[in-house]
Amino acid sequence: MDVAELIPILIILLLVATGVALLSRRLRVPYVTGLVLAGLAITELLPRRIGLDSS
Repeated sequence: MDVAELIPILIILLLVATGVALLSRRLRVPYVTGLVLAGLAITELLPRRIGLDSS
């Protein structure tokens, strides 16, 4: 996966993190808990793994 493919994914993940921050503040849930739950949901929705190549 090259950088051009990774940029839209990173933007979406940053928006999700911002949404989780706002939602966790409103629900008075720790931010880390919200991130873990969002991460679990995201991994179920993604069609393929996101990872970094060692090359």
